[in-house]
Amino acid sequence: MKNIKKQKQKHTELLGKNVTDTELAQELGSLQQQLGQLEQSVSQLSSSQQQNGQSSQGSQSSQGTNQLKQQIQQFSSHSQQ
Repeated sequence: MKNIKKQKQKHTELLGKNVTDTELAQELGSLQQQLGQLEQSVSQLSSSQQQNGQSSQGSQSSQGTNQLKQQIQQFSSHSQQ
């Protein structure tokens, strides 16, 4: 949060004066770096959600298999009686 506050303050300062090319270049470099970090975070989050989705699908399918096995056992025990 401090970072955002610093940036807003910096942007306000930049808007209030004539900005040099060097300052603009530095600001652009900083924004590009932050964008890269954001893209990396989104990518990691996306892949972690996919992994979570796969593991929950795996557990759902194993639950389904277990239920099917139980039904088969119940059916075979009923037919034997």
